[in-house]
Amino acid sequence: MHYIVQNIFMPEKIKFEVEKKSFLDNWIEKEFNEQYDSQVRILHDLRLLEIFPGKDVMGIIGIDGKEYPVPTKEDIICEIKSNPEKYETKMKQGFTQIQLTPFAVPLERLTMTLGRALVDHYKRKKLFATKEKPTDPDEPLELNTNEPVNNHDWINAEAPEGERGADVSNRCVYYVDYIDFLNSLYSGGHTKAEILKAQSGQFFSGWEIKLFESNLNIPREGKGQTIGGRKQLEVNKTARQYLETIQIDPGYENERGLTNEDWLALFLVHLEKTNQVIDDIDGAGRACCLLGSLDRLSFYFGYGDWENQRQRVDLAQCHLASSDHYTGVRTAVAVGSELKFEK
Repeated sequence: MHYIVQNIFMPEKIKFEVEKKSFLDNWIEKEFNEQYDSQVRILHDLRLLEIFPGKDVMGIIGIDGKEYPVPTKEDIICEIKSNPEKYETKMKQGFTQIQLTPFAVPLERLTMTLGRALVDHYKRKKLFATKEKPTDPDEPLELNTNEPVNNHDWINAEAPEGERGADVSNRCVYYVDYIDFLNSLYSGGHTKAEILKAQSGQFFSGWEIKLFESNLNIPREGKGQTIGGRKQLEVNKTARQYLETIQIDPGYENERGLTNEDWLALFLVHLEKTNQVIDDIDGAGRACCLLGSLDRLSFYFGYGDWENQRQRVDLAQCHLASSDHYTGVRTAVAVGSELKFEK
C-alpha cells in the first residue's frame, strides 16, 4: 500500500522539481536573449558589425585587420553555466545586464561612431539627458555638432591615419593591478595587441563579454544601496581607492573597472535604446573613472561623461589621486576564462 501511494504522488514531486528553476536559469530565459538580440541589432545598425566576405558570419574587424565573429548565445550561456556560483552571486548583487564590447575595434572608430549617433539623435530631436528614474520626463539636450565627442586625450589627430588611437600606438594599457604615479611604474597591464593575442582560440576572441549593474547611474555619496551583501560604490573616492577596494574587498570579487571601449559601447547601446546620454554630470548622472584603461605616458586613467555646458561627450582622463562629488566608478564582471600572457 505504501508503495502505491508513492507512485501516485511521485509525478507531482517530479513536476515541482522541474518547475523550480535557479536564479541563473530564470535570468537566461527571461533577460539574456532579449539583451543579446538587442545589442547585436544595435551594433549592426551602427555599422560596427559586418558580414565577412565569403562567409555567412557577422562580426568586427580588429586593429590587427583580423575578423572576429560575434560570440554566440550558446557559447556565452555555456560559459556562464560552467561557473554558476560565480555569476549567480554577482547577478544577485545587481549585475544582470550583459554587454558585448567590440574590444578589437579601433578606439578612434568607436568615438567616431558615437559622434555620428549623437548628431543623428539630435537632428531627430531624440537626444535626452540622463534620467534618475525611468518615469522622469524627457529633457532635450543641445549638442555641439562640430565636436560631439572630445577624444583628444586618447586620439592623436596629428598622427598618420590608422595610428591615431592610443590603443593602436600601444600608449594605452588595460587592467593594471598596481600603479606608482610618483615613480611612473605599473604592473599587470597589457596592450590591446597583447590581449587580442592572448584571446586567440577563445570563443570571445576580439570581444569582451561583461555583466553590468542594471542601474547605470553611479550613486552619489550616501546613496549607495547594499544588494546581495555588496555595497554599491559611491562617488568622491580617488581612482587609487576604487582600484584597491575592488582588488581587496571580497564584496567586489570578480569585478574590474571599465575600459574606454566598454564605456563607449555602453553609451552607444543606452543611447539607441532610450535616447538618453549616460553620466550626465550636470544632471542626474555622474562622471565615470575608467579603471580598465591607463595612459602609460600621462599615468592617468580613462574618464567619461556628458558635459551639458559644453554640449558634448568627454572621453578624457582621470588622475590617480583626485576625487570630487561628480566622479565615481562603474565596475563589471568579465564572462570567460582568465587570459594567459606570454612572459
